[in-house]
Amino acid sequence: MIEYNEDDEYAEEAPEQKRGRSAKLIFGGSLMLVAAIATTVAANITINSNKKAEFGQGLFRISACDQWVGIAPTYTAATYPSGTSRVNGLKIMGLDAANCKGVNFKIQLWKTGSATALDLFVDSNGSNSNRVMLSVCKVCTISTNQQRLDAVSLINSAGQNIGYDDGWEYVDFDATTGDYRWFLQIPPSTPLATNSAVNRTTVESASY
Repeated sequence: MIEYNEDDEYAEEAPEQKRGRSAKLIFGGSLMLVAAIATTVAANITINSNKKAEFGQGLFRISACDQWVGIAPTYTAATYPSGTSRVNGLKIMGLDAANCKGVNFKIQLWKTGSATALDLFVDSNGSNSNRVMLSVCKVCTISTNQQRLDAVSLINSAGQNIGYDDGWEYVDFDATTGDYRWFLQIPPSTPLATNSAVNRTTVESASY
């Protein structure tokens, strides 16, 4: 099993922002690029017995739909205690929602050596959430950018489907790059995972 350090790869500072639910008109080449990278490194992947996938270069396999995705955390400015920044979002690259209809999958961040995933944020229920869970619509048409935008929703820590936005966290689709983006809305949401603590990422299909 290969691990990678999030501080060395994909470190990106992203401002807190409010989503807009209109898809951009230009669709970039990111999907083909990620697919090509996935093909290149596929021979080096280790899949755990519990169907979690984790390995270097930020690429992951969602086993339920045999889908390769790239995951890259984004970070706040370094305004937290001791000059630290915290995870305020995730970029999800290469996800073809049409290929993953009816699939729920969760993303978790870990500190090396820990058996417990890092808490990511305090959600609308006042609970610490240690995962981002995305749900792809089961019976739907996904062929346009607007449909890709609407196809993916969020499951909160209480197991409730909250749509794309509950005022604390939201998911969006960028038609220019083909990336999905998960973001915290700060405030009221409070980010918890410091950039220095994040060393490992896992992605797995899951029920709720």
